[in-house]
Amino acid sequence: MLYALNDQEQLQSIYQKSPAEISQLKGRAYFCPACREPVRIRSGLKVIPHFAHLPDSRCPSIKGGESEEHEAGKWLIYQWLRAQGYQVELESYLPGIQQQPDVYISGSKRQVAVEYQCSTIPVTDIWKRTKGYVDHGIFPLWILGPRHWKKKGPHILQFNSFLQSFLYQWSSLYRLFFLHSRTKTMTTASGLRWLSTSSVTGLFHSYGLNQRTFPQIFSPGWSPPLPSISHHWEKAWYDNRTKYRRETGSKEKQFRQYLYMKGYHFSLIPSVCYLPVKSQVQLSVKPYIWQTRLFMDHFMPVSVGAPVEFPEMEVPVTVNQYKPDPVTEYAELLCGLNILKKTGNNKWVKVREVDFPSTMEEAFLDDRTTLAKLKNLKIM
Repeated sequence: MLYALNDQEQLQSIYQKSPAEISQLKGRAYFCPACREPVRIRSGLKVIPHFAHLPDSRCPSIKGGESEEHEAGKWLIYQWLRAQGYQVELESYLPGIQQQPDVYISGSKRQVAVEYQCSTIPVTDIWKRTKGYVDHGIFPLWILGPRHWKKKGPHILQFNSFLQSFLYQWSSLYRLFFLHSRTKTMTTASGLRWLSTSSVTGLFHSYGLNQRTFPQIFSPGWSPPLPSISHHWEKAWYDNRTKYRRETGSKEKQFRQYLYMKGYHFSLIPSVCYLPVKSQVQLSVKPYIWQTRLFMDHFMPVSVGAPVEFPEMEVPVTVNQYKPDPVTEYAELLCGLNILKKTGNNKWVKVREVDFPSTMEEAFLDDRTTLAKLKNLKIM
């Protein structure tokens, strides 16, 4: 670790200190902020200067070593919050939940656990740690390190299930937070929308950490229009119809078998079975799989004018415990396309039939027609 308590209970850091300064500090007493055990300074030509526990330490905070980026980021966040007057602790072990956040804000109406996540860890560990905080009334703030910030274009970010587990949702916008400790730059990725299993689109706003207060990072203070997704969605429809993917996952194989047993081919599903639902960014199953199943199982068998009933769908919550309803979002889009009519809360009536295209030409025409309607609805 890059910091420790001195004999006056003051937190000291040796991050970026010169060899001469470190040499003067080596004779003094230092203690671990978590367990209060003695620690010693270690430094050298091939070693980043840091405080280390003694070999027989039983400190619950020992995690097998951390990167310089992680250590520097925690220290930066700690200093930033402390300068704003927050009662903040570094690596404070919480025995009640047996967890140790990187930075802990206490002594206020709302406790906050700040986790600076530089490495890639199992998603189940993230869920478990998040749940531990939430169950004890502590708000978890996950900030991702620079290795997870991978842009694929001006408004496109590389995405995966790992990043998905850090999503927040406020004011109908999905967000992620990133911090580059070397440049002291915070980046907020806001308004995130699903493009594929490996990418999302959104607005990316970077700023010097000291240019914002803690509350301001949750309210960026700007609301420009979100990037258009019409081109991406049109291309996704086209690729889904024209490119055969031999190597597929189990869900895709089951989906193709499901269609085959009913006499249909996946390249000719109606375009309304592949719509841009906002909460898709929270889902692990591809949109055309779950939407086609809903369409075929609960829409097609119903007569025009009859009520349509859709089942609920299990969706993991965001870090701030937002649980969406993608099925209702999908039904609302079908209402906008004049396929359903809303008659009450989560109640709809079938307005017209929608057939599977018989040829690729019919499918392409279906795509163009649906895309034009979605643009008129300001969905794309």
